[in-house]
Amino acid sequence: MNLGEDTVHVPSLSSSICTCETPGTGVTYTYSLNELDDLLQAEAEERARHRNVRRDMGAFVGPGSTYYTPFIPSGMVPFETKPSVLTLSDDHILAGLRAQLQEERRETEETLAAMEAAQLAALELKYSLLQKRN
Repeated sequence: MNLGEDTVHVPSLSSSICTCETPGTGVTYTYSLNELDDLLQAEAEERARHRNVRRDMGAFVGPGSTYYTPFIPSGMVPFETKPSVLTLSDDHILAGLRAQLQEERRETEETLAAMEAAQLAALELKYSLLQKRN
């Protein structure tokens, strides 16, 4: 392609045609869908049985928790995922932070009130000076 010409010459694309291979025949799987369903059902039953055994031993077993599976080693304790309740009265750190935030808010409100009072006093002084002039 030359910039000074009116016609554009595009190089031939026939030399760069892609020759892709056709995909292979269908993939054969090791298990059929019915066999996979049976395996999943057997695993679910084994998990339920394992959960019942752990419950009978006195362990905490969450309802349908995936952490309690037959594949967990016997010495490993699963994570407990139930939510814990936070109480401000028992936690000194949270109570201290709350008190600090309340103190900062109080100081900010006092500063704003003092600035507003100072502006009002300045306006009153300006008004009285303007009245004396007239």
